[in-house]
Amino acid sequence: MAVTTFHLISFARPTEPEVLASKIRNLNPHSQPTWVGKVHHWLLEPHLSTDALTGTGKIMTKWDYLLVGPKDVPDQLGLEIASSWSITANVADDARKPEVVSEQLLARKPDLPAGWSAKDPSNLEASSAPDDLKLSLNTRSRVLGSQKDMDGVTVKRFTQDFGSSNPGPIVVLNLLSYAAGKRMAYLGGYVAGFGRTVGPKYGGDAILFASDTTSWSSKLEEGSKDSHWEDVALVWYPSIWHFAKMLDDADYARLDREFKTGSLEDNPLLCCTEVKMV
Repeated sequence: MAVTTFHLISFARPTEPEVLASKIRNLNPHSQPTWVGKVHHWLLEPHLSTDALTGTGKIMTKWDYLLVGPKDVPDQLGLEIASSWSITANVADDARKPEVVSEQLLARKPDLPAGWSAKDPSNLEASSAPDDLKLSLNTRSRVLGSQKDMDGVTVKRFTQDFGSSNPGPIVVLNLLSYAAGKRMAYLGGYVAGFGRTVGPKYGGDAILFASDTTSWSSKLEEGSKDSHWEDVALVWYPSIWHFAKMLDDADYARLDREFKTGSLEDNPLLCCTEVKMV
C-alpha cells in the first residue's frame, strides 16, 4: 500500500493553474503530486470537520486546489498558503495513475439525452428531485468564499452556471465516514451497485480510491468522537451534466435510499477539474 495525502489548499494570492503547474514541474519527481485539481464547489457540504473544511469565521473557506501525493507537497511549492487541510490514507500499490484512468473513461463517454446540456438545459430545468435523498438536484450548498449565512445554490443551479462554461470532465472528491460497522455494507451495496448501474450509464467511475485513513490535519483538535474519516475517493464524470442527470435517475435514487441512510455518518463531495501538467 502506498501512503497518499490529499491536500486542500487556499493560496494567499491568486494563483493561476498554469503558474501552479510550472511550480510543480520544477519539483523533484519524488515530490510531485500524482494528481492536481482546481476546486470549484461543495456539491454536498461536510457535517464533520466543519471548522477545518468550511472555516471558523463568517465566510466559507475558498479552497483553490486539491493536490494528491506526498505529504510535503505544499511546502515544496514556494507559495504562500492561507489555509490548508489534509488527509492521509493508503492506495493500493497496483492502482493505475488517475490521468490514465481518466483517458480511458473519456474514450467511452456516454451520450446524454436531449435537455441535459448547456445549449438545451430544458429537461434539467423541468426535473423534480425527491426530497428524501441524501443528495439530489435540490441539495443546497454555499459558494466557496461566500457568507455562511447565505442560502447557497442547488446542484441544479450550479450545474447550469458552471456547466455553461465548463463542458468537460469533473472529478469529485469524496470524504467518507461510516456508521459503526457499516463500511463493508456500504461498499458492497452502494459502491458495487453504482459500478453496475448508474456509473457506467453516465460515465462515472473512481480514478483513485484510498482506504484505511491514518490521519487528517484537524484530527487532534476534533477528537475521534467528533469525526472519523475512513476512505477517500476521486470519482470522475464526463461533465457536470452527466453528474446531474445521474442524480435524476431512478436507479440512483434507489441506491441512495437503500444504502446511504443508516450507513453514512458523512460524505461531503467537492467538485474539481483536473489541472494538466503539460
